[in-house]
Amino acid sequence: MMGMLRKFIIAEGGAFTAIFFIMIPVLIAGIGLAVDIGFWFSTKRDLQNAADAGAVAGAYELLRTESQVAAEAEAELIAADNMIGPVVVLTTFPADNRIQVSVEAAATPFFLGSFINNLPTIRATALAELTAENAVTPPACLNLLAPSGQGLHLNGNVTVDTSIQTDQGCGIHINSEDEDALNIEGNSAELISEDICVHGGVQTNGTGEQISSTPKTGCPQISNPYAHLEAELENLEDDCPETFTEEIGAATGSGQNKIDTFEFGSEVFEKKLTVNSQVTVDLVSDDPIKMCFDLEIKGQGTLNLRAHLIFVNGARLNVNGGGNLNIFAPDTETPAFEGLSIISSETNNAPSPHEINGGGTLTIEAGRGISIPGDSLSLSGNSELFSEAVSITAQDVEVSGTASFRIGANPQSQPVPNRPGSLDSVHLIN
Repeated sequence: MMGMLRKFIIAEGGAFTAIFFIMIPVLIAGIGLAVDIGFWFSTKRDLQNAADAGAVAGAYELLRTESQVAAEAEAELIAADNMIGPVVVLTTFPADNRIQVSVEAAATPFFLGSFINNLPTIRATALAELTAENAVTPPACLNLLAPSGQGLHLNGNVTVDTSIQTDQGCGIHINSEDEDALNIEGNSAELISEDICVHGGVQTNGTGEQISSTPKTGCPQISNPYAHLEAELENLEDDCPETFTEEIGAATGSGQNKIDTFEFGSEVFEKKLTVNSQVTVDLVSDDPIKMCFDLEIKGQGTLNLRAHLIFVNGARLNVNGGGNLNIFAPDTETPAFEGLSIISSETNNAPSPHEINGGGTLTIEAGRGISIPGDSLSLSGNSELFSEAVSITAQDVEVSGTASFRIGANPQSQPVPNRPGSLDSVHLIN
């Protein structure tokens, strides 16, 4: 080729020189076409990568939130972030378990802009699917919502068992993103559960700890399953005094004193309740009882709760020194809180955890629930929490000493939705 060009240039005849100069634009156009088409193929690959990333991210968001609106927003954000320059992203849902992302951009010319009036649009499409068998997981009976820190911490000769009903065991879900979201230390700690799902990591520091099933990590975080109650709770959080006017409760006695019904009424807003040693109290109310200040049950005292007990203002529960709290269904349920007995808001943030310690016991009638999404729960010493079927939602749980935390199936009556399934259930299918 170079030899021919040399002949054209040095030829004495004018025709060859003219032909050569006529060919120059053709040669430039050919080179420009090759460069532009090569760049467009590169753009096509980038668009395909962006579409793939958007579809997968949208599928994970659909898995996590079960919301197509949230999935669409996430898909379009991730797809656009994976491209340099303006793009158009279109998200559709061909089926309930599928999300399709199309990304397109105008072709950028380097040489052909002067020759082509209508530049082509480059487009790429990706389709992601949630497999039916893994897209959802049954509700857990222990849901720990803290986004960081140790969501579940076992320390000592303790037992946490969510499978006491062998045919209706339930799972544990931990939202924390930290490496020690599930932390087990001490040589005799035992964790028994059919399903342990952790967003972050698992850390074990002892030599003899036992875990009945391999925890799954990387699980999508879940939201508060009782978030629909927050509006109801807001109405109960505004009229607490700064300090309680007095502490009320049955006096310590040498024998077993019994108070059939402890009538609180509106005075609960201003006073603190303590159930003292050797005293039994039946706390009964058809209406929710609001606790602005701590409830303490101590020294072999017993509280039989037949009401919705709502903690606000940072108030907390403390069952200690052999105290006993027995939870039963109210005679009359308040519809908004049906199925729940101990309740607080996402923002209650008690300064210290709700505690069962020093031989205290918390026994919950099957079918009830505890919703304290803004608070922590701690069992320590020779204490026990027991229920054959319960739903517990908290920020985090710590079990230490020789404590026992034994619960069974998630009650069917509880409004706890299915959880997002395994990340393995997301597949890019084209």
